[in-house]
Amino acid sequence: MRWKSVLAASLLALLLLGGCTSPQAAVETTGPKLLSVYIDGEFVGYVADPEVVTRAVQGFLWSERQRWGMWVRSASDITFVPSRDGDGPILTDASELVAERIDVVTEAAGIYVDGQPVVALRSPEEAAEALRALEDAYLAEVEARIRAERQNIRSFSIDEVTRPEKVETRPWLVHPAEVRTVEEAVAILQRGTDKVIIHVVKPGESLWSIAMANDMTVEDLRKANPEVDANPHLIRIGQELNLVVPDPYITYHSTDTVQYAKAIPFSVEVRYSAEHWPWERFVSRYGQYGEKLVSVRTIRENGRPVSREVIEEVVVRQPVSQIVVQGTRPIPDRGSGSLIWPLEGRITSGYGWRSLGFHRGVDIAANVGTPVKAADAGTVITAGWVGGYGKAVFIDHGGGKLVTVYGHNSVLKVKPGDVVSKGQVIALSGNTGRSTGPHLHFEIRVNGRAVDPVEYFKRQTLGQ
Repeated sequence: MRWKSVLAASLLALLLLGGCTSPQAAVETTGPKLLSVYIDGEFVGYVADPEVVTRAVQGFLWSERQRWGMWVRSASDITFVPSRDGDGPILTDASELVAERIDVVTEAAGIYVDGQPVVALRSPEEAAEALRALEDAYLAEVEARIRAERQNIRSFSIDEVTRPEKVETRPWLVHPAEVRTVEEAVAILQRGTDKVIIHVVKPGESLWSIAMANDMTVEDLRKANPEVDANPHLIRIGQELNLVVPDPYITYHSTDTVQYAKAIPFSVEVRYSAEHWPWERFVSRYGQYGEKLVSVRTIRENGRPVSREVIEEVVVRQPVSQIVVQGTRPIPDRGSGSLIWPLEGRITSGYGWRSLGFHRGVDIAANVGTPVKAADAGTVITAGWVGGYGKAVFIDHGGGKLVTVYGHNSVLKVKPGDVVSKGQVIALSGNTGRSTGPHLHFEIRVNGRAVDPVEYFKRQTLGQ
């Protein structure tokens, strides 16, 4: 039996090495006329001449090299065993059989991470190129994050990039179909092994409800969807979300230093002037923001900040305070103390609480353009647009003790600082501001507090 094993080993060696020497030299001339052929331990038929299989294997390897554009060899174990039986197919052309049965491999450059093969490339040079491209992609991601995180960047540097995993390139026997391009290898290394399940956002869903329904945390969901991480409140119906966090084969740790400009707010200083009226308030000097340069060191893992530290702050320009002048000049007491109604008309809304809140005056119905008269002599302290009052006039009748207000006008006939007499036309009624129809809103304020105009006139009539 020993000569049988020697013959089988010799023939196998010739086939695996791709040699073209006839294996018949290893067969005794007095031996059996047929050889049993086994491929990977499975009987496939008989041959009278092993060259039938040898030529088929060599032809198949040649065609596979042309197909894949790389050197390949057989990965199958082909064994010839002398046999006196012929109970089976006798092979005269083994080309089709070999094409169906033979596996081929090529020696690729495998990228191993912590001893485990991850991806195969054609050469060590391509493997090195893929690793460089992977790091370049990481650096580009970090730079993009830095620019998104900060405004007014003056300078930045990525000081250190490390990989905690052991990454090396070793020979790896793989099928040619498993050899990847540089771009494909980078994508595989970045993506990792997680399976991504796509969830389509439905009406009424939020990040919290989606995370709870899939046994995830909101933080994990945001990590799996960087576009959501930037603004977690803006998910939309029909948006596709990844439900599993990618786990890249290679983890990058990095440290970067960013210097950016930060504005220093200016203060506002109010200076009181007895030379100006109380309604006179103006800026005598506009404020200017100061500026300081802040240097921040950030430690990241796969681009995401892990920790931040302010390492330096340098003030390059001090702020300049803004100066506001507020007049305090006493307003002369020009009022007679006796008021008249600003116009004739029906009161459509009285003083006090109503559906829209507390009404601080009375509304007097009036067509647009009806003359509005000053209730007493005084000084105009406000004439212009005043929020919900629309176009309004405020008249001080004596040192701030008594002020009347006229709101929702269409046209104003006076300006701040004007001295008016009792009964003088100061405006034309209208429908400006928060108003539901043409009318005049009329208020009386005593020592800064609104009072009911109707009650005020009753007491005035009674001489109280």
